[in-house]
Amino acid sequence: MKKRLLKSIILMISVMMLSACGAKDVETQDALKESAIAALENGKYDEALSEFDEALTYAGGRVTAREIDICYYKAVAQYLSENFSEAVKTLDGVIAYDEENADAYFLRGSIYLSEGESEKAIADFRKSVETSPGDNERVERIFEALCENGQREGGLSIVSEALAKMGDSDDELLWKGRLYILLEQYDDALDMLTRAEGAGIGEAEVYLAQVLAATGDKTGASEKLAIYMSSDTVTTDGIAAAGEEYMRLGEYEIAYDCFTQGIGYYSEEDSKRDDLTREAYRRLLGDRVAACEFLGQWSDALKYAREYIALYPQDERMLKEIKFLSTR
Repeated sequence: MKKRLLKSIILMISVMMLSACGAKDVETQDALKESAIAALENGKYDEALSEFDEALTYAGGRVTAREIDICYYKAVAQYLSENFSEAVKTLDGVIAYDEENADAYFLRGSIYLSEGESEKAIADFRKSVETSPGDNERVERIFEALCENGQREGGLSIVSEALAKMGDSDDELLWKGRLYILLEQYDDALDMLTRAEGAGIGEAEVYLAQVLAATGDKTGASEKLAIYMSSDTVTTDGIAAAGEEYMRLGEYEIAYDCFTQGIGYYSEEDSKRDDLTREAYRRLLGDRVAACEFLGQWSDALKYAREYIALYPQDERMLKEIKFLSTR
């Protein structure tokens, strides 16, 4: 309790120290926040940090949900600029004020993971899942992050815990199938996804294809993908997943067509919908580069990689890819 109170005081003091005016100017604060986020997305981390700090000067010595949100984004800028210790301090304060902030737990867990503090990372990831019930995309991202950093057992544990809390709605059947695939429990995945398919969830066919391919039935997998791609229920996320499955099957031309089709579906309206759709669009753009590489279309791959990095300039993996492609 004392530790939580201390962290709360630290965050309040930091905001008060930055507060130069007596009255809260919400409009100016929001404008500064949006400008800082734009700078953040363009890889201008120092500029973003400066504007987040300036936005906090309009807090008037008070800490509300608006200030907590600004502090969270400030932590993101600190993280991306590799100032991990300061990012953790900022997130400590955010969590002290908002113990249900799933994004703050996720980001702090990511920092701990990058610093090799796996136990702290897993604890924060677990808390992130607990405070965002139903966010199965988060569970999937956490599993992938832990596996990439040699913590597969921790990832399996978090996925298993999430599965134990899920029900049997149509959407949950789809996600249970997807999570069972991560656990490599293909019989359970097949059962859930077949039921989801029967309930009219079109994307179930994409993940059924994954199960069939993983169990040796590549012909059946291709058939399921073809059914999905010819349906009128395709989504940006579903097309991305279908294209990625075609890549695993070695069908690179079909995969390329999928990615191109998915990119064509995406619109400004989609960009405002949800994080899942926006992330699917990002995957499509990146996957299109990979498909071109497998097809030996090096000039196209370089062109698309440059288009990708113009939108996501902080993506170090794609920056390295551009250097490689420039030598081809």
